[in-house]
Amino acid sequence: MKTQINMFALGLILALAGCGGGKPEVWLVVNEDGSRPCMGASHLRVKVNLPGQQPDVVTFDEFGLFFSIDQLSCTIFDEFRFPDLPLGTDISLEFSLSDSTTEDKGVLSIATSNSFDISGGSPIQEVYVDLYRRPGVSQGTLVVIEPSDWGNIAAGIQSLQFRITKQGDTQPIRAYYITYDPVSRPEPFPLIISNLPAPDSIEQYTFLLEGMDGQEPPQVLRPWSGDVWLIKDEVSFLTF
Repeated sequence: MKTQINMFALGLILALAGCGGGKPEVWLVVNEDGSRPCMGASHLRVKVNLPGQQPDVVTFDEFGLFFSIDQLSCTIFDEFRFPDLPLGTDISLEFSLSDSTTEDKGVLSIATSNSFDISGGSPIQEVYVDLYRRPGVSQGTLVVIEPSDWGNIAAGIQSLQFRITKQGDTQPIRAYYITYDPVSRPEPFPLIISNLPAPDSIEQYTFLLEGMDGQEPPQVLRPWSGDVWLIKDEVSFLTF
């Protein structure tokens, strides 16, 4: 027997439900602490751990803006559907929230629910997860708006890489690739880079974004560059 899990959030409540007559329902209650675990999050990954089954892990990826620009708190309002999942015992859900990059520095928070069982006759039940920002992950966050010429140049771009450097320095504070695929995810903007400095006094940085072609080694097809200012408790924005 299969079930479908729906997940949606209102505030800090997420619901996971098997749709249809008689299918089980599970509510996931997420507790957000004061560390702003979602600030800078644009990639939500949900792993459903299914011990003793094949596959024993099913992964779902969702992209969006998962924090409030004003309040800096979690905002996961869309409904997510996870179909064709088997019933089972000792199931758990692992959540990770990341910025738009593909490196470990971009993973902002990770949390795992308590284990639970789902059978055909399971009553409605609640499972819990405590969401907090990973230790050492700074709250500084930059939102990069789609460049004005992206529509003209995007067809030739196969990958995106970035670099952000403090004014007067030569070594970047972060530099890596953006989560982007021209086929499966052709609209990567807005790009959100977090785990950046969050100083008490405003500081100036230079952000460089490079669109790379498909050659080996890749060549820069189009660079974009601009100045950004970072400060504690605020989200910075950049347009090209």
